[in-house]
Amino acid sequence: MLEITRQCAVFTAFVALAPLGFAQTSAGQLYTLTNAAAGNAVAVFDRASDGAVTFSHEVATGGLGTGGGLGNQGAVILTQDERFLLAVNAGSNDISVFRVTETGLVLVDVESARGVQPVSLTQHDDVVYVVNAGTSSITGFRMEFDGDLRFIWGSLARLSARDTDPAQIQFDARGQRLYVTEKMTNRISRFDLDDAGVVVARMYQDSPGMTPFGFALGLRGQLIVSEAAGGVAGASTVSSYSQDAGGALQAVSTSVGAGQSAACWVVATPDGRVAYASNTGDDTVTSYQVGFDGQLTVLEAVAAQTGDAPLDMAVTRDGRFFYVLNRASGTIGDYVIGADGSLTGIPGSQVVLPLVGTTGLAVR
Repeated sequence: MLEITRQCAVFTAFVALAPLGFAQTSAGQLYTLTNAAAGNAVAVFDRASDGAVTFSHEVATGGLGTGGGLGNQGAVILTQDERFLLAVNAGSNDISVFRVTETGLVLVDVESARGVQPVSLTQHDDVVYVVNAGTSSITGFRMEFDGDLRFIWGSLARLSARDTDPAQIQFDARGQRLYVTEKMTNRISRFDLDDAGVVVARMYQDSPGMTPFGFALGLRGQLIVSEAAGGVAGASTVSSYSQDAGGALQAVSTSVGAGQSAACWVVATPDGRVAYASNTGDDTVTSYQVGFDGQLTVLEAVAAQTGDAPLDMAVTRDGRFFYVLNRASGTIGDYVIGADGSLTGIPGSQVVLPLVGTTGLAVR
């Protein structure tokens, strides 16, 4: 696992800050976490109507980062209604909640994660869950109208083993189940919830490919999961799963490769028809067509040649723009998404990242 940790988790770039201030023509924002050990913060980028992003400012989370890569997906997320932004503080073991306003982010709560090293968050309606890498556990919270988090008693549950190195937690499309990818065990854990958000059943199943990492939901709620293959050159794959009536995952496409290395993160277009995997080892993004039944077909093995070591990605809700966090080059790449899922870089756009260890990407 050393190689995959080096390629998919470690952030070493250091670059200067861009000028402060909100862009007058901002059509939205892009968010990432500095993950700084001395004090974590959300880095805010303004997004213009043509998709180009520029650094604006930082907002302290009230917690601490780790100063290095987390090997995760989902460190910072927007709620479904985009009223709140949630972020993990992996160094202080808590979660920050911000209210999203027209004038910026307002910190409304910092809540204990009830575990060690929270790395990924997910939300559905008023329920929020976090996966804690240090304790290989998940924890649930009820989100109040004002954004405050309230621990759900009975929600704390263990993953499949003591040391699982989880990458991501995500609700299914209906918010009835949770899935967690475990890089160390090569498993996907499933947790069923009752109406109160309490875990009532769990199931663990093996991944067909090594090192299951990031995942996204397809057109009919299928799971599309990257398999980083321990970082072995050219060996990365992506698998898709449907859910049977009982919620068990059934493989649809098993370990579809594109000859790329360290495929770690996955995002999908809002309609679920195209998925993208970032290949940290080859500095590329691969695009996949997702069929009605979840069948995967490689569209372009190299849909984008990114900056060095691409990590997290994000797609706007209107499906027009695509963003990728590039580790070693210390940049954010911004692209226009074509009708066929192709990616075209926005000319003249070069966005620098503010600090070492940046993780996560969310866009509105």
